[in-house]
Amino acid sequence: MLSQLATAGYTHNPYSLTLAILSYTKWNSQKPLFCVLEDRDVALVFQQEIQHKKYSFNVKSISERDLNNNSCDIIFFSQNISFAQQNNIIKNSFRPFMLSFTMNSTECEGLIIFCLYKRKDQYTFNLNLDSLSRSKLHIDPRVLLLAKNMEGI
Repeated sequence: MLSQLATAGYTHNPYSLTLAILSYTKWNSQKPLFCVLEDRDVALVFQQEIQHKKYSFNVKSISERDLNNNSCDIIFFSQNISFAQQNNIIKNSFRPFMLSFTMNSTECEGLIIFCLYKRKDQYTFNLNLDSLSRSKLHIDPRVLLLAKNMEGI
């Protein structure tokens, strides 16, 4: 798994990067619910990646209005939703033990935990430590170190 983490910092697609990060998270359930907001195509790609890599997540494409009716452990915001709107959604539906991912911000300010972005030809991420601490989830420290090491690159 260490080699997976080493390559997680730079990958050709955001789906593999997201799943690599998630594989280093300690979950309270056997099969966490992975919610993709407002984008069925992205949810389908995640389902295929999860099946191919044999991860244990339930993927569900949901609308914003259905968010409170689902107990999402992970929220992946599609690029169809503005960063400001994403932060409002998190603020209005926050619950502990929930990770959030976006592709709409490199700075990773606000309430989103992981911000995926493209640098040159590869994807990388920034991490919002304040939001991570509020989530109360345990993520392997190697992910945190990788995020810190990537700040200066």
